[in-house]
Amino acid sequence: MRKTLPTVWAGLVAILTVSVVASAQTQTTKVKRVPVSVVLTSAFPYAGDVVILRRPETVPSDLIVMRSNKASAAIFSEAIRDLIDIRKNGGDLPATNALLRSRPTDSKTRRTLFPWSERVLADVRAKPVETFGGFTNAQVVQIWLPPTHKDK
Repeated sequence: MRKTLPTVWAGLVAILTVSVVASAQTQTTKVKRVPVSVVLTSAFPYAGDVVILRRPETVPSDLIVMRSNKASAAIFSEAIRDLIDIRKNGGDLPATNALLRSRPTDSKTRRTLFPWSERVLADVRAKPVETFGGFTNAQVVQIWLPPTHKDK
């Protein structure tokens, strides 16, 4: 009996260790931030001044594309709000390709600007012109937004 007791304990420890390691591997870690590309381009092929592109096959999968001569902190802040709303409804990562137009609110109902919106636009404008994501004459930076944790 004394010889089998240590064997039983060793077996239990081994089983507990394997189950703890297996459960740790199956747990998903929560994403702290979700990337977004901010694109300014003079070759803007859409109606309006800003669109949001969701592309599940690319990283980052969300792009905010603005007409470079019309981009402002107000337009950019509204596009960020629109993207956050889209993510709340559809998840942080898109399931399908989508092109969504962002329309700025009128001056009477305009919401507060994000305090960092001017700095981000200045950072984008300081970048060299390149071809990015199918856009020519594009200037690009990547930012990160908080997740909605509503992935499907």
